[in-house]
Amino acid sequence: MIFLFNDSKYFKMKQIYTLLLLIAAAATTACDKDQKTLNQLDGTWQVKEVTHLKQDTTKLPSSGTITLTKCNLDDAAKSCPGTFTFNSQPSKELVYSVMDKGKTINFTAAGSHEGFMYMLYGPWKVVQQTDDRLELEGEAALSVFNAATRTPKRVDVRMVLER
Repeated sequence: MIFLFNDSKYFKMKQIYTLLLLIAAAATTACDKDQKTLNQLDGTWQVKEVTHLKQDTTKLPSSGTITLTKCNLDDAAKSCPGTFTFNSQPSKELVYSVMDKGKTINFTAAGSHEGFMYMLYGPWKVVQQTDDRLELEGEAALSVFNAATRTPKRVDVRMVLER
């Protein structure tokens, strides 16, 4: 028995399968890098430094901790739990996720923000990361007092964390 087929159709199908395989491999690699970053972030980080990226006189937190709990990217929520505290304010729950092949960490503080001087949320660019040091750049949310009125303000900051 002899099978005849059109060579051009065969090669087009082969190209499509190859392209789909490459796309799947790229997606898997990106997820692997995000999961690797999640694994490295697990634990409690001490806030060592918070500085303005642009000229600003708004007071920034001078101390604090951020505790990030490792989770699996296969979870439906695609985000992990954690907590943070700055200066003497109470601990606050958050969720975080890793994106862009581990180059961005997105924070979302849970619940009401009332009564908090400093909040942690939004995308933060990972500038440098080692096992015991993490340098981030992003937007901090602050409550600034003008006389007796609390006014929200956002400032671009650099934050250095160490274990």
